[in-house]
Amino acid sequence: MTDDSDWTIGLRLDDVLRGQGMDPEPVKARSPRVAQAAEDAIAQGRSLLHPRVVTREYAVVRHEPDGLVLDGGAFPCGEELAKQLTGATRLVLVGATVGDELLDHAVDVAENRGDPLLALGMQGVGAAAVEDLAVQACRSISLPASAAGEAGVLCWPGSAAWPNVEAQRQIFDLLGANTAGGGALRLDQYGIVRPVTSITFAVAIGARLVTETAAGAAASCGGAEAPCETCGQIRVCNFAGC
Repeated sequence: MTDDSDWTIGLRLDDVLRGQGMDPEPVKARSPRVAQAAEDAIAQGRSLLHPRVVTREYAVVRHEPDGLVLDGGAFPCGEELAKQLTGATRLVLVGATVGDELLDHAVDVAENRGDPLLALGMQGVGAAAVEDLAVQACRSISLPASAAGEAGVLCWPGSAAWPNVEAQRQIFDLLGANTAGGGALRLDQYGIVRPVTSITFAVAIGARLVTETAAGAAASCGGAEAPCETCGQIRVCNFAGC
């Protein structure tokens, strides 16, 4: 397992607005108070971010119709995703988080300071920050693989290609149950990842991987042909081109 906290988060206004589920251009044109609150949230929230990425890599021992057998466990991802991972020789599990402090502050801002717009901006900062962290983590895996002549497939738990309700538990089992990063990332009793501003995913690496371009399918990790053009969320998504 690797546990790295040496990351620099990039925050832009558009990313933070997208993190609030908004389309940036109309908001900036028609809702200057919302845009200014997001700017204030960026300024106040930077110091409250505590980026951390936990990864664990496994060798693929065998391919099954509904998943992968690994050298230290199993990856029962279902038939649809398993087909896309034919040729994978390695699987990297990733958990990324920016910690609890930012959203704890957002709750305080909303409940005790009476500033819901700023609190909403803080939530957007958290969403944008953890997505930026995940993109960096994804590329830190895919770029060396690409340089070695390999390809990567990005596997999102809960996606159309990997809809298994147990997907998060499978990821945490492989990362190290609820001890990932010394407890920096954990899965609660309801199957929810904590801290809330966290993302988990898997990257399959191999010399012969076939990716699909349908919305919701596993995406090319680090490539130029991720399935963005057909995705209805492209206007509010920070992962375009990941």
